[in-house]
Amino acid sequence: MPTPPAPVAASGSVSPRGRSVLRDPAFLRLWSGATASGLATWALPFVLGLAVLDRSLTATDLGLLLAARTVGFLVAVPVGGVLADRHSRRRVVLWAGLAAAVSTPLIASGLGRSPWPAAAAAALAGAGQGACRPAFQALTAEVVDADRRQQANAAMTLAVRVTTLAGPSLTALLAAFLDTRALLLGIGALWLVAALAPGRGAGRASAADRPRRAPFTTEFIDGIREARRNPWFVAGLAALTAVIATGYSATGVALPLVSRDEYGTEVVLAGAMTAYTTGALAGALVVARLRPRSQGWAALAGLAAYGFAPLSLVFPVHPAVVMAAYAVAGVGIELFNVPWFTATQREVEPDKLARVSSLDFLFSYGLAPAGLALIAPAIDAFGAREVLAGCALTCFVAPAAAALAPGARHFSRRPAPRRGAGPRPGPPLHRHGGAADRDRRVFRRSRRPPHRDQWVPDHGPRRTRGLLSLCRAPAHAAIFVCRRIPHRPYRLHTPPTHGRCSMPPQSDGSPPSRTFSGVCHGTLGELFQGPLRQTGEPDIALVSFPVDRHSWVYFTPDPKEPTGPSPLGEKSARAVELFLAHYGLTLPPGRWSVRSELRVGAGMASSTADIVATLRCLFRVFSLPYDPRVATGVLSAIERADSVFLDEFALYLCGRHRLVKRLGTAVGFHTAFVIEDGAVDTAAVTPLLTRHYRRRSAEYGRCLTDLLKGFSASDPAAIARAATTSAVLSQEVLPKTTFEPVLAHREEFGADGVFVAHTGCLVGYLFTHRPSPALKGEVSEFFHSLGHQCSFAQGGYG
Repeated sequence: MPTPPAPVAASGSVSPRGRSVLRDPAFLRLWSGATASGLATWALPFVLGLAVLDRSLTATDLGLLLAARTVGFLVAVPVGGVLADRHSRRRVVLWAGLAAAVSTPLIASGLGRSPWPAAAAAALAGAGQGACRPAFQALTAEVVDADRRQQANAAMTLAVRVTTLAGPSLTALLAAFLDTRALLLGIGALWLVAALAPGRGAGRASAADRPRRAPFTTEFIDGIREARRNPWFVAGLAALTAVIATGYSATGVALPLVSRDEYGTEVVLAGAMTAYTTGALAGALVVARLRPRSQGWAALAGLAAYGFAPLSLVFPVHPAVVMAAYAVAGVGIELFNVPWFTATQREVEPDKLARVSSLDFLFSYGLAPAGLALIAPAIDAFGAREVLAGCALTCFVAPAAAALAPGARHFSRRPAPRRGAGPRPGPPLHRHGGAADRDRRVFRRSRRPPHRDQWVPDHGPRRTRGLLSLCRAPAHAAIFVCRRIPHRPYRLHTPPTHGRCSMPPQSDGSPPSRTFSGVCHGTLGELFQGPLRQTGEPDIALVSFPVDRHSWVYFTPDPKEPTGPSPLGEKSARAVELFLAHYGLTLPPGRWSVRSELRVGAGMASSTADIVATLRCLFRVFSLPYDPRVATGVLSAIERADSVFLDEFALYLCGRHRLVKRLGTAVGFHTAFVIEDGAVDTAAVTPLLTRHYRRRSAEYGRCLTDLLKGFSASDPAAIARAATTSAVLSQEVLPKTTFEPVLAHREEFGADGVFVAHTGCLVGYLFTHRPSPALKGEVSEFFHSLGHQCSFAQGGYG
């Protein structure tokens, strides 16, 4: 469909980094709220301890209140995660903060009386704390763009460490002038700041347009599935849980005992804790700008550094050694925390981020009390030195094991691009030059029969390329490789045909240059197009209907290619410019060629498919892993777009270039369709669509709900019914001449539904089963009677 250019200021754009996050008012409001909540969370047990000192609370009552708060926290964390993904993250923070704020006056009023009302209020405080934690994590991803999230997370953790360092002195100072009840009311005021300070994040669907949700357990299990899609997250969470359950427990229980029994003073305890907090402050400052090559491994190494803390308590060392070990542990824990939070916000689907974050807090913090409860009996049973050695070993081994998980090196399912002035391009473009290099033949091991006279450029494995780079003469290089790998027959390498264009030798006898290609499928319109309200006016949401029709873009490096007009369209040429600017690369001389099966202006996403195919070709030219986020950024700078770059069904906001929900690849259809004459100008009809969406918002909401239910159940018949409803609604505003007869004959042909290109000129039938040749003939006759040639194609993925 024809699409107008969209503004560049979209999420994931390829524009340069913005100003510092510390100068962003929206983040500063969020930071203030998170800092207030952290200070209130830390202060409550400290103030309750002061209540024991002034005898308004007994030690038993203190244990009951703290246990109730922990139970409330553990119960509320998963609930808060689901609610934060289901509703506005800002609203969840608001209500969680208000609940915690209300609880503190109730605790104050219960001091000196029956402990049970105060325990209930403490549970409410813990629930507010637990519900806001995943919401704050998800809200950070909405408020701060991806390039600045590591700096933002470092600022968040820096605030936590500052309050930990200065909080005891401040509270002790206030206690000299205020009683316990007044301090509790002060904690309530902090929770009010946490509730009211953060501003709005990215827009969320309104209640009128939001589809009906699945049960709580189903949504929470979806969050678990999303976590399991990231093996590095599961492994890292297991390592973090093990370190907290052992290393933190050693600090909480064994450090005071060692300080008293081995050193005979509390100075070691105070010095070690101060050194830990100071080290964490330094770590937060360093990690705000640190970008190691293997970020995941560096973070896990930082987590493993916590093992030095219990290890320093095993041997009789100078107190300075213990303090230094805790300082190293503090630095290491922040070297882990900040990249961990940043990677989670980057890699997890936005609509499941709060649920996955709740799993993080539930396991890491939820199992900490178990470690504290078990370490004291373990010390009594096995001895302090043996238990501390076991804790240190666990802290070292668990992160090392997590580093072996897929994606752990970069905390990503996708391999990270090489660093430098830009990602290192492939060898044929920049590593070699001249006729001798073009004439190089590389022998490879293969079980297949040899193919003679097949010329190929140097694209061997890394070892082969390295060997060849050490050898001046190609013949000597080939002989050397053959001697190094003598056990299998060899042949001249035949490049795979997928994604590549085969080229004959050139007229001068030199081998042809490798041709790179990018391919992208198009669409047969949409299964749904309608309103999905965000902040302000509703945006246009799509569930595109992928089809087995494609656009191809080819690039052949050739230093002799004269400069001439490019066959790329204007938008594809713009995509090339944005891609090269984003990575800081220069395209070598060469020639482009294009081919497409997608008709322009019919609603088959031809323009978007051309752009995506161009980008995929460029990724292959420069030997880069395909990154959908870069594709989104380029598209957002050029036009409103379909979600063809995702290679799966998805609910997608085409104007904002925002993925709302992934719908998978389990569903497929057989189609029969026609393309009417003419084209639709999307920009011209957008005001008309907006008025129509406003009038029929309830019907579109029900249609989208039914469609998403069909995808959740992998029910193609239900999806086809919802697609028919969406097509009928579209007919009211952008009518198609053949739609009414097509709809009227649907049951006659046994079709499961009707689909259209909502802002195009395409109409067709959906079949959940392959139509027989006889049925294809009947459908073709029917469409021919309407004056159109019928086409058949496979749509979807199943």
